[in-house]
Amino acid sequence: MIANKKIHQKAKLHADCCEIGADGQPRCIIAELESSESSLDKESSLDKESSVGGENTTATPSDVPDPSAAAYENLYQQILNCIVLECGIVLHSVFVGLSLAIAGDEFVSLYIAICFHQFFEGLGLGTRFATTPWPKGKKYVPWLMAFIYSLTTPSAVAIGIGVRKTYPVRSRTALITTGTFDAMCAGVLIYNSIADLMAYDFIYSSEFKDKSTKNMLAAYFWLAFGAFAMAFIGKWA
Repeated sequence: MIANKKIHQKAKLHADCCEIGADGQPRCIIAELESSESSLDKESSLDKESSVGGENTTATPSDVPDPSAAAYENLYQQILNCIVLECGIVLHSVFVGLSLAIAGDEFVSLYIAICFHQFFEGLGLGTRFATTPWPKGKKYVPWLMAFIYSLTTPSAVAIGIGVRKTYPVRSRTALITTGTFDAMCAGVLIYNSIADLMAYDFIYSSEFKDKSTKNMLAAYFWLAFGAFAMAFIGKWA
């Protein structure tokens, strides 16, 4: 009897809270309230599940990486690589020109070796300039850097010719100075070639992604061949 009485009271409450809607159909206010409460409970449970350890895992606009910032950083890195490579080669070319100017009987062999040496260095530097997307307003920079490189060795040769009579080639001070700067240039060039040039071409560049093993082996072969050729020329340079 008690259960039947409760059911009767609940039905009467629903009947009292029902009204006729604008479309002529009966509408129950309690049913709508219960439906809205159920949907709110579901949303609350989803919000609790999305947070782990009290931290909300919902991605915010600040969490999404900015593609323009990544592109700018990549461009900045390429330009910095060109500048570091230019500085190392130019400083090295100064002592190459001085060595050629004060050379004695080994002038011919040294001249041929330096021609090949400077040619391949200029080729590598020019390739790096050509593949770098220079920003607008800075298009003149690679041309200026190439012009400076082309004048470095001839200018050093002219300076060497002017001081060859007074410059003590075999003196302790001259050998220490030349060796120190050569070591500095070698360190800059080795770091730049391994950490910047080779890493960018073989690891980060999109040109070598999803390439066949044959193409990768060919690229490594020509890299090793170029290193061997420069080392072989360095015997006389």
